[in-house]
Amino acid sequence: MSVSSREPGLRRPSDYDPGLTLSMSWRLVRPYLRCLYYSFFPHKRPEYFKAAWRNPFLKVGKDRLPELNCPEEQEVFFFLPMVDWHSRMQRSQHLAEALAQMGHVCVYVNPHLGLEYLTPAPFSHEPRLSLLDERIFELHVHLPAERAFDAGMPTSGEVQRIVDACSQVVQELGIRKAWQIVSAPAWLEVALQMRERFRFPFVYDCHDYLPGFHRLAHEIVDWESPALAQCDLAMFSSRHLMELHAVLSPDLAPKTILVRNANRPADFIPRKRRVPADSGRPTAGYIGSLDHWFDVELMEGVIERQPGYDFVFAGRVEDAKVLRLKRYSNVKLLGEIAYRDVPLLLSRCDVGIIPFEKVPLTLSTNPVKLYEYFAAALPVVSTGLPEVEQFGNLVYIADSPADFSRQLSEAVGEWDHSLREERLMTAMRENWSRRADVLLDGLQWLRRPTEEAVQSTPPRAQIVSSAGTRPC
Repeated sequence: MSVSSREPGLRRPSDYDPGLTLSMSWRLVRPYLRCLYYSFFPHKRPEYFKAAWRNPFLKVGKDRLPELNCPEEQEVFFFLPMVDWHSRMQRSQHLAEALAQMGHVCVYVNPHLGLEYLTPAPFSHEPRLSLLDERIFELHVHLPAERAFDAGMPTSGEVQRIVDACSQVVQELGIRKAWQIVSAPAWLEVALQMRERFRFPFVYDCHDYLPGFHRLAHEIVDWESPALAQCDLAMFSSRHLMELHAVLSPDLAPKTILVRNANRPADFIPRKRRVPADSGRPTAGYIGSLDHWFDVELMEGVIERQPGYDFVFAGRVEDAKVLRLKRYSNVKLLGEIAYRDVPLLLSRCDVGIIPFEKVPLTLSTNPVKLYEYFAAALPVVSTGLPEVEQFGNLVYIADSPADFSRQLSEAVGEWDHSLREERLMTAMRENWSRRADVLLDGLQWLRRPTEEAVQSTPPRAQIVSSAGTRPC
Protein backbone atom coordinates (compact mmCIF):
# COMPACT_ATOMS: atom_id res chain seq x y z
CA MET A 1 0.00 0.00 0.00
CA SER A 2 1.37 3.43 -0.90
CA VAL A 3 1.64 6.34 1.49
CA SER A 4 -0.60 8.47 -0.70
CA SER A 5 -3.54 6.13 -0.11
CA ARG A 6 -3.05 6.39 3.65
CA GLU A 7 -2.63 10.16 3.71
CA PRO A 8 -5.30 11.62 1.40
CA GLY A 9 -4.24 15.19 2.14
CA LEU A 10 -0.78 14.61 0.72
CA ARG A 11 0.25 13.46 -2.70
CA ARG A 12 3.46 11.70 -3.69
CA PRO A 13 4.66 12.50 -7.23
CA SER A 14 4.07 9.97 -9.97
CA ASP A 15 6.59 9.14 -12.69
CA TYR A 16 3.93 10.08 -15.23
CA ASP A 17 2.59 13.25 -13.66
CA PRO A 18 2.07 15.70 -16.59
CA GLY A 19 2.97 18.62 -14.37
CA LEU A 20 6.38 17.12 -13.69
CA THR A 21 7.24 16.12 -17.27
CA LEU A 22 9.47 19.12 -17.97
CA SER A 23 11.12 18.86 -14.56
CA MET A 24 11.77 15.15 -14.98
CA SER A 25 13.18 15.66 -18.48
CA TRP A 26 15.62 18.21 -17.12
CA ARG A 27 16.58 15.90 -14.26
CA LEU A 28 17.30 13.13 -16.77
CA VAL A 29 19.54 15.42 -18.84
CA ARG A 30 21.51 16.94 -15.96
CA PRO A 31 23.63 13.83 -15.17
CA TYR A 32 25.06 13.94 -18.70
CA LEU A 33 25.83 17.65 -18.43
CA ARG A 34 27.36 17.12 -15.00
CA CYS A 35 29.55 14.29 -16.33
CA LEU A 36 30.71 16.47 -19.23
CA TYR A 37 31.42 19.43 -16.95
CA TYR A 38 33.52 17.39 -14.51
CA SER A 39 35.45 15.80 -17.37
CA PHE A 40 36.60 19.28 -18.44
CA PHE A 41 36.95 20.65 -14.89
CA PRO A 42 37.83 17.70 -12.61
CA HIS A 43 38.96 20.05 -9.83
CA LYS A 44 35.36 21.27 -9.56
CA ARG A 45 34.09 17.85 -8.54
CA PRO A 46 33.16 18.04 -4.83
CA GLU A 47 35.51 16.28 -2.48
CA TYR A 48 32.69 14.26 -0.93
CA PHE A 49 31.89 12.78 -4.36
CA LYS A 50 35.52 11.71 -4.74
CA ALA A 51 35.67 10.32 -1.20
CA ALA A 52 32.73 8.02 -1.92
CA TRP A 53 34.96 5.82 -4.11
CA ARG A 54 38.15 5.71 -2.04
CA ASN A 55 37.02 2.47 -0.39
CA PRO A 56 36.85 -0.74 -2.45
CA PHE A 57 33.31 -1.59 -3.51
CA LEU A 58 31.35 -4.54 -4.85
CA LYS A 59 28.67 -4.30 -7.52
CA VAL A 60 25.42 -5.53 -6.03
CA GLY A 61 23.87 -8.20 -8.24
CA LYS A 62 27.16 -8.83 -10.08
CA ASP A 63 29.84 -9.42 -7.46
CA ARG A 64 29.39 -11.92 -4.66
CA LEU A 65 28.74 -10.18 -1.34
CA PRO A 66 30.03 -11.75 1.88
CA GLU A 67 27.30 -13.27 4.05
CA LEU A 68 27.18 -11.62 7.45
CA ASN A 69 26.09 -14.61 9.56
CA CYS A 70 25.05 -12.28 12.38
CA PRO A 71 24.78 -13.89 15.83
CA GLU A 72 21.47 -13.42 17.65
CA GLU A 73 22.72 -10.53 19.80
CA GLN A 74 24.09 -8.56 16.82
CA GLU A 75 21.73 -5.96 15.35
CA VAL A 76 21.72 -4.63 11.79
CA PHE A 77 20.79 -1.01 11.08
CA PHE A 78 19.87 0.55 7.76
CA PHE A 79 20.54 4.29 7.93
CA LEU A 80 18.40 6.37 5.57
CA PRO A 81 20.10 9.70 6.32
CA MET A 82 19.85 13.37 5.48
CA VAL A 83 23.61 13.89 5.03
CA ASP A 84 26.31 12.17 3.01
CA TRP A 85 28.82 10.22 5.10
CA HIS A 86 31.72 12.01 3.39
CA SER A 87 30.60 15.63 3.78
CA ARG A 88 29.69 16.84 7.26
CA MET A 89 30.18 14.56 10.25
CA GLN A 90 26.79 14.71 11.92
CA ARG A 91 24.38 12.78 14.10
CA SER A 92 23.70 9.84 11.77
CA GLN A 93 27.38 9.09 11.19
CA HIS A 94 28.19 9.36 14.90
CA LEU A 95 25.36 7.00 15.85
CA ALA A 96 26.39 4.51 13.16
CA GLU A 97 29.99 4.54 14.39
CA ALA A 98 28.92 4.12 18.01
CA LEU A 99 26.67 1.17 17.12
CA ALA A 100 29.42 -0.44 15.03
CA GLN A 101 31.90 -0.10 17.89
CA MET A 102 29.39 -1.94 20.06
CA GLY A 103 29.48 -4.85 17.62
CA HIS A 104 26.46 -4.08 15.44
CA VAL A 105 26.36 -3.78 11.64
CA CYS A 106 25.31 -0.58 9.84
CA VAL A 107 24.37 -0.06 6.20
CA TYR A 108 24.46 3.65 5.38
CA VAL A 109 22.61 4.62 2.19
CA ASN A 110 24.27 7.49 0.34
CA PRO A 111 21.54 10.18 0.00
CA HIS A 112 22.97 11.59 -3.24
CA LEU A 113 21.37 8.60 -4.99
CA GLY A 114 23.64 8.74 -8.04
CA LEU A 115 25.23 12.19 -8.02
CA GLU A 116 28.40 10.60 -6.65
CA TYR A 117 28.78 8.23 -9.63
CA LEU A 118 31.33 9.18 -12.29
CA THR A 119 29.03 8.43 -15.24
CA PRO A 120 25.26 8.58 -15.88
CA ALA A 121 23.04 5.64 -14.91
CA PRO A 122 23.04 3.80 -18.29
CA PHE A 123 26.82 3.34 -17.96
CA SER A 124 26.91 2.44 -14.25
CA HIS A 125 23.40 1.53 -13.20
CA GLU A 126 24.25 -1.14 -10.62
CA PRO A 127 24.06 -0.45 -6.87
CA ARG A 128 27.44 -0.58 -5.14
CA LEU A 129 28.38 -1.60 -1.62
CA SER A 130 31.60 -0.44 0.01
CA LEU A 131 33.07 -1.07 3.45
CA LEU A 132 33.75 2.25 5.19
CA ASP A 133 34.95 0.78 8.46
CA GLU A 134 34.63 -2.41 10.40
CA ARG A 135 30.90 -3.32 10.35
CA ILE A 136 29.92 -0.11 8.47
CA PHE A 137 28.83 -0.48 4.85
CA GLU A 138 27.85 2.28 2.43
CA LEU A 139 25.21 1.53 -0.20
CA HIS A 140 25.14 3.58 -3.40
CA VAL A 141 21.97 3.59 -5.51
CA HIS A 142 22.07 5.13 -8.99
CA LEU A 143 18.80 6.78 -9.99
CA PRO A 144 18.49 7.63 -13.71
CA ALA A 145 17.38 11.21 -13.00
CA GLU A 146 19.22 13.67 -10.79
CA ARG A 147 17.59 13.76 -7.37
CA ALA A 148 18.14 16.76 -5.10
CA PHE A 149 17.32 15.24 -1.76
CA ASP A 150 15.96 18.44 -0.25
CA ALA A 151 13.91 19.45 -3.32
CA GLY A 152 11.00 17.02 -3.14
CA MET A 153 9.74 13.51 -2.53
CA PRO A 154 10.98 10.72 -4.80
CA THR A 155 8.63 9.35 -7.43
CA SER A 156 7.16 5.85 -7.17
CA GLY A 157 9.69 4.56 -9.70
CA GLU A 158 12.60 6.03 -7.75
CA VAL A 159 11.28 4.56 -4.52
CA GLN A 160 11.05 1.15 -6.16
CA ARG A 161 14.63 1.37 -7.41
CA ILE A 162 15.92 2.24 -3.92
CA VAL A 163 13.87 -0.52 -2.29
CA ASP A 164 15.09 -3.07 -4.84
CA ALA A 165 18.72 -2.13 -4.17
CA CYS A 166 18.25 -2.40 -0.40
CA SER A 167 16.43 -5.72 -0.87
CA GLN A 168 19.31 -7.13 -2.89
CA VAL A 169 21.71 -6.22 -0.09
CA VAL A 170 19.42 -7.80 2.50
CA GLN A 171 19.21 -11.04 0.55
CA GLU A 172 22.85 -11.30 -0.49
CA LEU A 173 24.25 -10.41 2.94
CA GLY A 174 21.81 -12.86 4.53
CA ILE A 175 20.21 -10.26 6.82
CA ARG A 176 17.28 -11.82 8.68
CA LYS A 177 16.33 -8.91 10.94
CA ALA A 178 17.18 -5.22 10.92
CA TRP A 179 16.11 -1.78 12.04
CA GLN A 180 15.76 1.29 9.85
CA ILE A 181 16.89 4.71 11.12
CA VAL A 182 15.09 7.31 8.98
CA SER A 183 16.42 10.88 9.24
CA ALA A 184 14.37 12.64 6.56
CA PRO A 185 10.74 12.42 5.36
CA ALA A 186 11.87 11.77 1.78
CA TRP A 187 12.71 8.19 2.81
CA LEU A 188 9.24 7.43 4.18
CA GLU A 189 7.90 5.30 1.33
CA VAL A 190 11.20 3.39 1.17
CA ALA A 191 10.99 2.62 4.90
CA LEU A 192 7.35 1.55 4.66
CA GLN A 193 8.03 -0.81 1.78
CA MET A 194 11.06 -2.30 3.52
CA ARG A 195 8.96 -2.83 6.63
CA GLU A 196 6.21 -4.47 4.60
CA ARG A 197 8.65 -6.67 2.66
CA PHE A 198 11.02 -7.73 5.44
CA ARG A 199 9.27 -6.72 8.70
CA PHE A 200 12.09 -4.27 9.48
CA PRO A 201 10.67 -1.68 11.94
CA PHE A 202 11.70 1.92 11.42
CA VAL A 203 12.74 4.66 13.80
CA TYR A 204 12.11 8.22 12.69
CA ASP A 205 14.97 10.41 13.91
CA CYS A 206 13.51 13.91 14.35
CA HIS A 207 16.69 15.91 14.90
CA ASP A 208 15.71 19.36 13.61
CA TYR A 209 12.72 21.67 13.26
CA LEU A 210 12.30 21.20 9.52
CA PRO A 211 10.05 24.24 8.81
CA GLY A 212 12.97 26.39 9.96
CA PHE A 213 15.14 25.47 6.95
CA HIS A 214 14.58 28.00 4.16
CA ARG A 215 15.92 25.82 1.37
CA LEU A 216 13.98 22.67 2.25
CA ALA A 217 11.03 22.03 -0.06
CA HIS A 218 7.62 22.49 1.58
CA GLU A 219 6.68 19.08 0.23
CA ILE A 220 9.40 17.47 2.36
CA VAL A 221 8.28 19.35 5.47
CA ASP A 222 4.66 18.32 4.90
CA TRP A 223 5.59 14.64 4.93
CA GLU A 224 7.20 14.71 8.37
CA SER A 225 3.87 14.32 10.18
CA PRO A 226 3.02 11.11 8.28
CA ALA A 227 6.54 9.84 8.97
CA LEU A 228 6.10 10.40 12.70
CA ALA A 229 2.61 8.89 12.65
CA GLN A 230 3.69 5.72 10.87
CA CYS A 231 7.07 5.06 12.47
CA ASP A 232 7.51 2.36 15.09
CA LEU A 233 9.58 4.61 17.33
CA ALA A 234 10.09 8.39 17.25
CA MET A 235 13.49 9.63 18.39
CA PHE A 236 13.98 13.33 19.20
CA SER A 237 17.23 15.24 19.66
CA SER A 238 15.87 17.86 22.07
CA ARG A 239 13.12 18.07 24.66
CA HIS A 240 11.70 21.25 23.12
CA LEU A 241 11.40 19.52 19.75
CA MET A 242 9.79 16.46 21.32
CA GLU A 243 7.27 18.55 23.26
CA LEU A 244 6.46 20.62 20.18
CA HIS A 245 5.51 17.52 18.21
CA ALA A 246 3.67 16.04 21.20
CA VAL A 247 1.34 19.06 21.15
CA LEU A 248 0.76 18.67 17.41
CA SER A 249 0.32 14.88 17.63
CA PRO A 250 -0.72 13.69 21.12
CA ASP A 251 -0.75 10.06 19.93
CA LEU A 252 3.06 10.20 19.58
CA ALA A 253 3.75 10.13 23.32
CA PRO A 254 3.68 6.34 23.84
CA LYS A 255 6.40 5.74 21.24
CA THR A 256 8.89 8.58 21.78
CA ILE A 257 12.40 8.62 23.22
CA LEU A 258 14.78 11.51 23.75
CA VAL A 259 18.27 10.91 22.32
CA ARG A 260 20.21 14.15 22.46
CA ASN A 261 23.35 14.91 20.48
CA ALA A 262 26.76 14.21 21.95
CA ASN A 263 30.49 14.11 21.21
CA ARG A 264 33.35 11.65 20.86
CA PRO A 265 35.54 12.48 23.87
CA ALA A 266 38.52 10.48 22.62
CA ASP A 267 38.87 12.89 19.70
CA PHE A 268 39.32 15.88 22.02
CA ILE A 269 40.60 14.77 25.43
CA PRO A 270 44.25 14.31 24.34
CA ARG A 271 44.28 18.06 23.64
CA LYS A 272 43.34 19.14 27.16
CA ARG A 273 45.83 21.99 27.29
CA ARG A 274 45.15 24.76 24.86
CA VAL A 275 47.83 25.91 22.44
CA PRO A 276 48.38 29.68 22.65
CA ALA A 277 47.03 31.57 19.67
CA ASP A 278 49.68 32.89 17.29
CA SER A 279 48.69 36.46 18.01
CA GLY A 280 48.76 36.04 21.80
CA ARG A 281 45.26 37.59 21.91
CA PRO A 282 42.15 35.86 23.28
CA THR A 283 40.42 33.83 20.58
CA ALA A 284 36.71 33.11 20.32
CA GLY A 285 35.91 30.13 18.10
CA TYR A 286 32.82 28.91 16.30
CA ILE A 287 32.35 25.66 14.37
CA GLY A 288 29.29 24.88 12.28
CA SER A 289 27.17 26.15 9.44
CA LEU A 290 26.89 29.92 8.98
CA ASP A 291 23.30 30.16 7.82
CA HIS A 292 20.29 32.41 8.33
CA TRP A 293 20.00 31.43 12.01
CA PHE A 294 23.49 32.78 12.75
CA ASP A 295 23.02 36.19 14.38
CA VAL A 296 25.24 38.45 12.29
CA GLU A 297 23.96 41.67 13.87
CA LEU A 298 24.75 40.33 17.33
CA MET A 299 28.28 39.36 16.32
CA GLU A 300 28.92 42.72 14.65
CA GLY A 301 28.11 44.42 17.93
CA VAL A 302 30.31 42.03 19.90
CA ILE A 303 33.28 42.32 17.53
CA GLU A 304 33.13 46.10 17.63
CA ARG A 305 33.13 46.00 21.43
CA GLN A 306 36.05 43.54 21.56
CA PRO A 307 38.77 44.83 19.20
CA GLY A 308 41.40 43.02 21.30
CA TYR A 309 39.90 39.58 20.54
CA ASP A 310 40.29 37.36 17.50
CA PHE A 311 37.15 35.69 16.16
CA VAL A 312 37.48 32.48 14.14
CA PHE A 313 34.49 31.01 12.30
CA ALA A 314 34.86 27.55 10.77
CA GLY A 315 31.88 26.61 8.64
CA ARG A 316 30.36 26.89 5.22
CA VAL A 317 28.86 30.33 4.56
CA GLU A 318 25.24 29.60 3.61
CA ASP A 319 23.88 33.14 4.00
CA ALA A 320 25.46 36.11 2.23
CA LYS A 321 24.98 38.46 5.17
CA VAL A 322 27.63 36.49 7.08
CA LEU A 323 30.20 37.90 4.65
CA ARG A 324 29.74 41.30 6.29
CA LEU A 325 32.03 40.03 9.04
CA LYS A 326 34.96 40.00 6.59
CA ARG A 327 35.34 43.75 6.97
CA TYR A 328 36.73 43.30 10.49
CA SER A 329 40.49 42.79 10.70
CA ASN A 330 40.18 40.50 13.75
CA VAL A 331 37.79 38.04 12.02
CA LYS A 332 38.73 34.90 10.10
CA LEU A 333 36.18 33.01 8.01
CA LEU A 334 37.89 29.67 7.45
CA GLY A 335 35.13 27.97 5.49
CA GLU A 336 34.11 24.41 6.23
CA ILE A 337 36.81 22.25 7.80
CA ALA A 338 36.99 18.48 8.14
CA TYR A 339 35.87 16.97 11.42
CA ARG A 340 39.40 15.68 12.02
CA ASP A 341 40.63 19.29 12.10
CA VAL A 342 38.10 20.50 14.67
CA PRO A 343 40.04 19.43 17.80
CA LEU A 344 43.17 21.32 16.72
CA LEU A 345 41.18 24.44 15.93
CA LEU A 346 39.46 24.36 19.32
CA SER A 347 42.78 23.82 21.05
CA ARG A 348 43.75 27.28 19.76
CA CYS A 349 40.64 28.95 21.17
CA ASP A 350 39.95 30.40 24.60
CA VAL A 351 36.17 30.30 24.39
CA GLY A 352 33.53 28.67 22.19
CA ILE A 353 30.55 30.70 21.02
CA ILE A 354 27.01 29.89 19.85
CA PRO A 355 25.56 33.21 18.58
CA PHE A 356 22.21 31.95 17.24
CA GLU A 357 19.10 33.98 16.63
CA LYS A 358 16.25 32.82 18.84
CA VAL A 359 13.86 31.36 16.28
CA PRO A 360 11.86 28.09 16.32
CA LEU A 361 14.69 26.23 14.55
CA THR A 362 17.37 27.16 17.10
CA LEU A 363 15.05 26.89 20.11
CA SER A 364 14.53 23.27 19.06
CA THR A 365 18.18 22.47 18.49
CA ASN A 366 20.60 20.54 20.68
CA PRO A 367 23.94 21.87 19.38
CA VAL A 368 26.62 19.26 18.76
CA LYS A 369 29.19 22.05 18.98
CA LEU A 370 28.27 22.61 22.65
CA TYR A 371 29.51 19.13 23.60
CA GLU A 372 32.61 19.52 21.44
CA TYR A 373 33.44 22.83 23.13
CA PHE A 374 33.10 21.05 26.48
CA ALA A 375 35.35 18.22 25.24
CA ALA A 376 37.99 20.86 24.48
CA ALA A 377 37.49 22.23 28.04
CA LEU A 378 36.29 25.57 26.66
CA PRO A 379 33.91 27.92 28.43
CA VAL A 380 30.89 28.61 26.21
CA VAL A 381 29.05 31.86 25.52
CA SER A 382 25.68 31.37 23.87
CA THR A 383 22.38 33.06 23.28
CA GLY A 384 19.58 31.74 25.48
CA LEU A 385 18.70 28.37 23.92
CA PRO A 386 16.81 25.83 26.06
CA GLU A 387 19.21 22.95 25.45
CA VAL A 388 22.21 25.14 26.33
CA GLU A 389 20.75 26.80 29.42
CA GLN A 390 20.34 23.39 31.09
CA PHE A 391 24.06 23.30 31.77
CA GLY A 392 23.86 26.09 34.33
CA ASN A 393 27.17 27.65 35.32
CA LEU A 394 29.10 25.70 32.69
CA VAL A 395 27.81 28.18 30.09
CA TYR A 396 27.47 31.96 29.85
CA ILE A 397 24.15 33.20 28.46
CA ALA A 398 23.64 36.54 26.70
CA ASP A 399 21.19 37.84 24.10
CA SER A 400 22.39 41.38 23.36
CA PRO A 401 25.73 42.60 21.95
CA ALA A 402 26.61 44.34 25.22
CA ASP A 403 25.79 41.31 27.37
CA PHE A 404 27.46 38.88 24.98
CA SER A 405 30.62 40.99 24.98
CA ARG A 406 30.60 41.19 28.77
CA GLN A 407 30.06 37.44 29.13
CA LEU A 408 32.87 36.82 26.65
CA SER A 409 35.25 38.70 28.94
CA GLU A 410 33.93 36.78 31.95
CA ALA A 411 34.45 33.46 30.20
CA VAL A 412 38.00 34.23 29.07
CA GLY A 413 38.91 35.47 32.53
CA GLU A 414 37.20 32.58 34.33
CA TRP A 415 39.03 31.96 37.60
CA ASP A 416 37.20 28.83 38.83
CA HIS A 417 39.35 26.02 37.41
CA SER A 418 36.90 23.38 38.66
CA LEU A 419 34.50 24.49 35.92
CA ARG A 420 37.03 23.40 33.30
CA GLU A 421 37.22 19.94 34.86
CA GLU A 422 33.45 19.73 35.13
CA ARG A 423 33.11 20.52 31.42
CA LEU A 424 35.54 17.73 30.62
CA MET A 425 33.60 15.32 32.85
CA THR A 426 30.36 16.41 31.18
CA ALA A 427 31.85 15.75 27.75
CA MET A 428 32.99 12.30 28.90
CA ARG A 429 29.45 11.54 30.05
CA GLU A 430 27.68 13.03 27.02
CA ASN A 431 29.10 10.62 24.46
CA TRP A 432 27.66 8.89 21.40
CA SER A 433 28.03 5.41 22.89
CA ARG A 434 25.69 6.40 25.67
CA ARG A 435 23.22 7.78 23.12
CA ALA A 436 23.40 4.47 21.23
CA ASP A 437 22.58 2.68 24.49
CA VAL A 438 19.41 4.76 24.89
CA LEU A 439 18.40 3.93 21.32
CA LEU A 440 19.01 0.22 21.88
CA ASP A 441 16.92 0.31 25.05
CA GLY A 442 14.09 1.88 23.07
CA LEU A 443 14.35 -0.86 20.47
CA GLN A 444 14.25 -3.52 23.18
CA TRP A 445 11.06 -1.92 24.43
CA LEU A 446 9.60 -2.35 20.93
CA ARG A 447 10.34 -6.07 21.08
CA ARG A 448 8.25 -6.59 24.22
CA PRO A 449 5.07 -8.63 23.88
CA THR A 450 2.20 -6.56 22.47
CA GLU A 451 0.09 -6.67 25.64
CA GLU A 452 2.98 -5.54 27.83
CA ALA A 453 4.06 -2.79 25.38
CA VAL A 454 0.58 -1.30 25.25
CA GLN A 455 0.65 -0.75 29.01
CA SER A 456 4.10 0.80 29.09
CA THR A 457 6.18 3.58 27.56
CA PRO A 458 9.78 3.63 26.29
CA PRO A 459 12.55 3.79 28.91
CA ARG A 460 12.73 7.57 29.18
CA ALA A 461 14.29 7.41 32.63
CA GLN A 462 17.63 6.78 30.98
CA ILE A 463 17.67 10.23 29.37
CA VAL A 464 18.39 11.86 32.76
CA SER A 465 21.97 11.89 33.87
CA SER A 466 23.30 10.85 37.24
CA ALA A 467 23.95 14.54 37.88
CA GLY A 468 20.21 15.05 38.18
CA THR A 469 19.13 18.14 36.32
CA ARG A 470 21.67 18.05 33.52
CA PRO A 471 20.92 16.08 30.38
CA CYS A 472 22.71 13.03 29.10
